Amino acid sequence: MSWINDLVETYDNVQEKVGIADDKGKTLLPISHVKVNAPIQITINKNGDFLRAQYTPKESNETIIPATIESSNRTGTAIYPMPLNDKLQYVAGDYWMEFKNRDKYHKYFEKYLKQLSDWCESKFSNDRIVAIYQYLIKETVISDLKNSKLNIDYRKNEFVKFEVLGCLGSDETRTWQDLDLYKAWINYYSDKLHNGEEETKLEREIDFITGMIAPISMVFPAKIRNSGDKAKIISSNDEYKFQGRFFKATDAVTLGYYPVQKAFNALQWLIARQGYSNGSERIVCWSSTGQSIPDAFDERLNLFGTENIDKDIDTAESYANSFASALSGYNKNLKPNDSITIISLDTADGSYQGRLAITYYNRLSYSRYLQNINKWYTAGVIKLNKKQKEWSGIPSLEEIVSSAYGIDEGGYLKVQNSNLQKKTIDRLLPCIVQGTNFPKDIMLSSVRNCSNPIRFLKKGETVWEKLLINTCIQIKKVHLEEGRNEIKMDSIKDIHDRSFLFGMLLAIADKIEQSANYQSGSDRITNAKRYWSTYTKYPAKTWMTLYERLMPYFEKVKSGSRHFYDKKIEEIMLQLEKCNDFTNFPLNENYLLGYYYQKNSLDTYSKEEK
Repeated sequence: MSWINDLVETYDNVQEKVGIADDKGKTLLPISHVKVNAPIQITINKNGDFLRAQYTPKESNETIIPATIESSNRTGTAIYPMPLNDKLQYVAGDYWMEFKNRDKYHKYFEKYLKQLSDWCESKFSNDRIVAIYQYLIKETVISDLKNSKLNIDYRKNEFVKFEVLGCLGSDETRTWQDLDLYKAWINYYSDKLHNGEEETKLEREIDFITGMIAPISMVFPAKIRNSGDKAKIISSNDEYKFQGRFFKATDAVTLGYYPVQKAFNALQWLIARQGYSNGSERIVCWSSTGQSIPDAFDERLNLFGTENIDKDIDTAESYANSFASALSGYNKNLKPNDSITIISLDTADGSYQGRLAITYYNRLSYSRYLQNINKWYTAGVIKLNKKQKEWSGIPSLEEIVSSAYGIDEGGYLKVQNSNLQKKTIDRLLPCIVQGTNFPKDIMLSSVRNCSNPIRFLKKGETVWEKLLINTCIQIKKVHLEEGRNEIKMDSIKDIHDRSFLFGMLLAIADKIEQSANYQSGSDRITNAKRYWSTYTKYPAKTWMTLYERLMPYFEKVKSGSRHFYDKKIEEIMLQLEKCNDFTNFPLNENYLLGYYYQKNSLDTYSKEEK
């Protein structure tokens, strides 16, 4: 149960944030409270007199309300009222008149009013609760709403929230944002669970979370991933499943009501605040101290902001330095031995019903966490030109998956199989947080996808160019993790990898034809791109064909450029022949690195020449 302990510890460490919206508009729920959408707001005074009613804007509908164990999990026709703010059929004594059926609808109001009356008469009551009770016993909610001329569809049975004006002791008039009212309900309900009548008291057993004798929870929260999520991590509503091993659910495990409330409220808050969505799966990492940590799944440049991008992040070294500088800013409040928790949750069929499984869980020290994400975001970074700066750093998880399995749809790479995307991201998760090696098969899939550029050139080269960069980063990352030396472009004589050299030749052929096409105003696809797939399988033979077809384009470029390209081709050919590598054996992934580096070098030369 260590994941529950992590969440309980987190909740206890951020007590000052309970019930208060943070900078992202997310609120950590108090114990025994739930979040609902309540669009109808009724305002009354301290005497319980109706003042006005209104529909609140959609963005303001999310409302925190007190809840009992039963009402927070009510389904179907079961009558379990919320303690204060609730649906129309509970709070409106005249709701039945809309349907002319008192026997069917008035029982909801009667049970709601009885529960509210008990709270009003307790020592945990206050003026706002009493004012709402005094208003509701008049049974005029529906008529007041009609007199306010609100366009309400009463069959929708929407939630109502109350605002009380003129009460002493609190400046907050909105009951759903009143911290004192939160505490009043928590204290009242806690007393009821411990000392109330027999049917309301909770059983006391050993709490497997704290190890103490405590009131245990038999019903567990849903709405973990979002407000419409009905799947539960823990559930024991089918007693017959325990036959043969246990007599009842509590024979298997008993969990305390209060730790469960803390743990699941913290998990909901963390997912809403900083969770990463992978289809129906949610992944979140956090520090149990409540301090901010660098998000392992954030957009790759958000960690150190765009102001650093504009300076000079065009080399792996400058990018790594900027990234390390950004990470150092998180060290002020966290100590190296503080722990970081990562958890992912999903259902087996990707739905929002049934059982929610913990698909990944890990806890590691903060220093190890920083070390791992630093490795992920810096190992494999390649040099970019100024036009490519927006693609700096390691691709996002979605970009890696689309590089390997995506197709061009409207100028974007998209993976058509959502389950394949989800499973691939799950495989990449340990690479980020545990520092495991990048899966080589994913890299090779990206290489195969990138080795067919003709598919991506219908709407310009942007899609394929980005695919090329992402693939080269994956290649370099795998090679670094395998301990291979990086191939440098400083001198062709020092390059002994035939695939890299053939990639350089391909880049030169592509550049010559592109330059000639640009000068003649043509946008036709180059022969290098057309013969690309064949070139990777039979490089020597295909190069001779390509070189022959380059002759007309040589005549169109400037004499200085022609001499430059001739010299480059000659140097590469000599190096291939020197190593006896001018053969028709298929090329490995290194040819893409050779193409990319040579292409960037030629683009720089063209700008200097102009």
